[in-house]
Amino acid sequence: MSGGSIRSARVCCIVVIVAILCLPVFTDSSVRNNPCANFQPPSDAAALSIYCVDSNGCCNFSCVQSAVDAIPENSLTRSVVWINSGTYIEKVTVNFSKPNVTFQGQGFESTIIVWNNSAKNTGTFYSATVDVFATGFVTNNISFKNASPAPKPGDRDGQAVAIRVSGSIDFIFGNGRSFYEKCILNSVATSDGINGAICAQGREYAADDTGFAFVNCRITGSGLILLGRAWRPYSRVVFAHTDMPGIIVPEGWSDWDDPQRDATMFYGEYMCTGVGANMTGRVPYAKPLTEQQAQIYLDASYVDADGWLKPFNDSLIVN
Repeated sequence: MSGGSIRSARVCCIVVIVAILCLPVFTDSSVRNNPCANFQPPSDAAALSIYCVDSNGCCNFSCVQSAVDAIPENSLTRSVVWINSGTYIEKVTVNFSKPNVTFQGQGFESTIIVWNNSAKNTGTFYSATVDVFATGFVTNNISFKNASPAPKPGDRDGQAVAIRVSGSIDFIFGNGRSFYEKCILNSVATSDGINGAICAQGREYAADDTGFAFVNCRITGSGLILLGRAWRPYSRVVFAHTDMPGIIVPEGWSDWDDPQRDATMFYGEYMCTGVGANMTGRVPYAKPLTEQQAQIYLDASYVDADGWLKPFNDSLIVN
């Protein structure tokens, strides 16, 4: 990714390294003796569509990637990767051939996937901790974390693409159509100047049916950051019913230092709260939306055009 004053990044892990990192590490003697003594498997573990992951070896898989690899290619039914509490130090990729996959964690504070790529060593496109190229992907109760060191102001190639979602420079980016509901968007940027953005949406053409919608989310953390930057000319992002603290700078958005994009991109805000939601100082192309204008972005139907997204419930079995 290039342009503006900030650049970005992602990398594939070597299989041998991942295998080593995913080995269980025991510190408590009682747990060492029998780490699976109190293990509670997922309620629907007998179903063929459930792939159970546990870092202590209490499931069929100890790494998330190995569970993803075991899913049949081009399956028309949903496959649930049930991930037990723990920190999984690995790069995870869900390729095009693995549609209809759900990652089911046990809570965003207890199930964490972490890796440390940045633009400097992999380029932006491959810097994410979890890469999803397949359609129909759903994730719930899990954190994806990028542990790459936060860049200093003015650093080039410092972006690290990381849902809780945490990062500093464009930590959610791409040209997909995605819906983020009740997410914590946590900034770790520094406060010496504008040093980050929540997202960089890459809608390139007017005909592209893509964009990001953030609904009932909460922005937290540090720094002075933008809501988003126009990675491509027709960038489209909407924030609705989202709490925005003072770390959101008054201008709110950036056209990536290309004023020609001001007339083509779509940046909307609807019924947001907090000091950072004050639109008085917003850039001219930021749009305060009416209820009618915001309606199509307010629920999962925004990404449900093909009917793949099933409502979440406590059962792991998805019809």
